[in-house]
Amino acid sequence: MFQKFFLVRIFSPADFVIIAPDGQRLGKDFLSGQAVNEIAGAFYSGFASGAEFALIPDPKDGEYKVELQGTGQGEYKLSASLIDSEKEVSREFSGQIAPTEQKDFNITYSAQAEEPLGELEPIDTTAPVVTIIQPRETE
Repeated sequence: MFQKFFLVRIFSPADFVIIAPDGQRLGKDFLSGQAVNEIAGAFYSGFASGAEFALIPDPKDGEYKVELQGTGQGEYKLSASLIDSEKEVSREFSGQIAPTEQKDFNITYSAQAEEPLGELEPIDTTAPVVTIIQPRETE
């Protein structure tokens, strides 16, 4: 019997894939357009349904990556929760997404930590813009 569950939900015009600390994936494979489940005992609702979610039983400690891909224009909400027999700890992030736009997030799970679920943090994939301004030459 499972002791803990890691639950990821998306509310929006986007699909997702979770990459576990060991590299196994659960969710939508953006290249093939098919569902993928490489995590033993895990469940993925699929991306064709109205409610898209994934459930990983007894998650491994480490950093999980969640990749989103926009299916439309608008606001999304990404939610990650850790559920056990005593409590539920949830983290959420909201933002805007466009069709085919990709957004990546990290969230850390540590079973022994006082706060077992870290913050749901977006990964900054935007390249910096550097503007060089030369001083005017004086005569």
